[in-house]
Amino acid sequence: MSETIVDILIQSVNFVSCFETCFVYYIGLRPRKLSKTAAWTVASMTLYFGSALFKFILGLSLPVYTGWMFALNAVVMAVIYHTTVKSFFIWVGIQYIAATLPAEAIAVSLTKIILKKTYAETYVMAYASSEFTIITRLLVNITMMVLIVFLLIGQALFTRMFHGWKNYILFLSIPVYQTLLIAGLFS
Repeated sequence: MSETIVDILIQSVNFVSCFETCFVYYIGLRPRKLSKTAAWTVASMTLYFGSALFKFILGLSLPVYTGWMFALNAVVMAVIYHTTVKSFFIWVGIQYIAATLPAEAIAVSLTKIILKKTYAETYVMAYASSEFTIITRLLVNITMMVLIVFLLIGQALFTRMFHGWKNYILFLSIPVYQTLLIAGLFS
């Protein structure tokens, strides 16, 4: 695969990742001035362009990039959505601890199985600019969306706050098409 195609695919997957990240806010937070869809779009685009700035233009290392993305995410939540300090930490906990970290761990483990390498080698290969980045990011996206759906369904069961079947179907449709993307990439 040429470097240009790999870069385009990586940017496409990053774009989808930002939209998925903001799904959590779409469901759980109330926008300040925009409609829910507009707030979701603005938040997603802000995270995507921030990601491109930090990673590709400034070339920050992974830990520094992660810190800046966390800070940008906090600014997006504070500016676009009605949040208190408590709700900020709840939603960041849901997003990072309950969804993203397990998704990253599952994706690196699955990529390790695919590549037949050690965890350290897999982690480095997964975040270098290569075909493995695309596979790993897609696996992260798939597992993160499945985990988010289960978290929202669990929340609905415990709090009796139902989000609507349309929202759950929307969440569950994303892993389906990403699985098809992975199948196409492997073939």
